[in-house]
Amino acid sequence: MTTRADQRRKQRRRQHLETTRRGDAVAPERADLPDASVLEGRRATVRSAVAIACLLGAQFLHWSVIDQHAKEWAAAGNFFFVLALVEGILTVLIIAALGPWVAKAGIAISALPVVVWAWDRSIGLPFGPTKGVRGTIGRSDVLSVVFELLTIVALWPFLRPGYGARRPVRLDVINKAVIGITIAYVAGFSYWAMIGDEGAVHKTTGSVATTVTQTIPTPIVDSPPTTTSATPLVPVQTLSFVGHEYSLSGPSTVAAGVTRFNLQNGGTESHQLEVARIPDAAPTPSTQENLAILFDQAQFHTALAPTVIGATALADAGATVTVVADLQPGRYILACGNVTSTGERHYSKGMITVLTVTAATP
Repeated sequence: MTTRADQRRKQRRRQHLETTRRGDAVAPERADLPDASVLEGRRATVRSAVAIACLLGAQFLHWSVIDQHAKEWAAAGNFFFVLALVEGILTVLIIAALGPWVAKAGIAISALPVVVWAWDRSIGLPFGPTKGVRGTIGRSDVLSVVFELLTIVALWPFLRPGYGARRPVRLDVINKAVIGITIAYVAGFSYWAMIGDEGAVHKTTGSVATTVTQTIPTPIVDSPPTTTSATPLVPVQTLSFVGHEYSLSGPSTVAAGVTRFNLQNGGTESHQLEVARIPDAAPTPSTQENLAILFDQAQFHTALAPTVIGATALADAGATVTVVADLQPGRYILACGNVTSTGERHYSKGMITVLTVTAATP
């Protein structure tokens, strides 16, 4: 005996078979293809994963430079602190509820450091202690810009309302490979960038500076520095400086040319004078503490490290020592590298200054 329920089931089965036959007849070649919404969902999943990985990479690099930028300028340290914090919050929002407003926030936050970086590396920022001085380009800052640009590209489609509303957990092999490569790229290159920038001036921490301070050898030169020229340097001008505990007084500007430096020891401890040229690309530190940190880099021979071109011997109290150096237009550090009884270099206690060398008049 056939019941009404059995009749309804048979009717639904016939309707299902007819619908299937019609679909096969219209587009049999598409029967095994995933639905368009599923494809869009997969792409959205990959894009969100790329954005998360790149935001985390940029956040890591920004956290790592907070202390170094704060040493040069407190506002710069605060900027990178807030930037890294917001990037972390955005990462959580992308995971929890990625929509148009989250995408807009992620794009804006990623675009801001890109604009600041391009401005600083092209003409120099119009404010701060290094106003108008172009910044140098290192691994970390270039890589963070790459991460930020990738974040913008990944989040851009989410500006459309409803995009990515369906983000499936199950992905095919290609989607998984893209996510895996992105994560490996972010982790690997972030580590590579950090290692490559370890010796740069803006990566120097207080602890590193202390170690360097103990390893710079005390110069024993009391004659003109060695040069590749067979002709001895003939001074055309003389600069006189007086050293005390712990200060260095003398002229702050001079014209280019072969110069004799006289250091008179007006203190009670032994003092000496080192002359080091600051690379044109390096900004002039705004404080004596940061100037000492810059001078610490002389032994590293990095792109931003000063180059020592001359040094006197140690002068006892009341004595005068001399060194001759060929000064080209630019900026030079003058510092006493002697060590106190507690192991501190005299220049780290304030016995350091900057000499600006202008072009010689014809």
